Amino acid sequence: MNARARLALAVLAAHLAGASAPVLAAEPARRTLRVLGEGQAAAAPDVAIAFLGVEALAPDLSAATADANERMRRVLEALSASGVARKDVQTSRYDVAVERRPEPRGGAAAVSGYHVTNEVRVTLRDLARVGRVLDAAVKAGANASRGLAFRKDDPSAERNRALSAAIAAAHAKAEVLARAAGRELGEVLEIAEGGGPRPVPVQAFRALAAVSDAVPVEAGELQFTAQVEVVYAIK
Repeated sequence: MNARARLALAVLAAHLAGASAPVLAAEPARRTLRVLGEGQAAAAPDVAIAFLGVEALAPDLSAATADANERMRRVLEALSASGVARKDVQTSRYDVAVERRPEPRGGAAAVSGYHVTNEVRVTLRDLARVGRVLDAAVKAGANASRGLAFRKDDPSAERNRALSAAIAAAHAKAEVLARAAGRELGEVLEIAEGGGPRPVPVQAFRALAAVSDAVPVEAGELQFTAQVEVVYAIK
């Protein structure tokens, strides 16, 4: 048998083999149900974060800097005397702004002074003493603040509780939807986490220099929210 005949037989055999092979049917698309669930967990805060600052204004930069430094030195001493640990005090802002006096005839504005701001972030771990600590800082020279926030030092337990509640809410919703559609809820195919803890309630206090008595403080309650997206198979 010559080469041409052998090639023809090989082509015929391949054709017959392909014709006899079973044809696989395409797998039907899987029916799924996608739902969102949200859960919450409440907790009492155990830490307060205060941003305490001093501001000084003077015609000369060295005078403004010296004034701000002296004020902050007294504030830091007051915080230490109130029992605040050194590791819980951190400088969060320091800047110098140039004050200019506008010229009536539209000329270049002349420098009229310098505004120095020095601010520290203070972690207060004894909530019963927050008001007294703030009062001591004000009396020592703190005259500016961006506010006071209450937080949970370790919120992992509350976040886990919120996640568990979110999963339960998603499952309950999925069961209702599947039943309403005349279907049966199947296994979980996917879970994705989203969201996070809600913003911590903030109690801002301004015009600190005018405060004379201990600052009244209420810690309130924190709310942690978790969101999940769950995909179920439905039958």
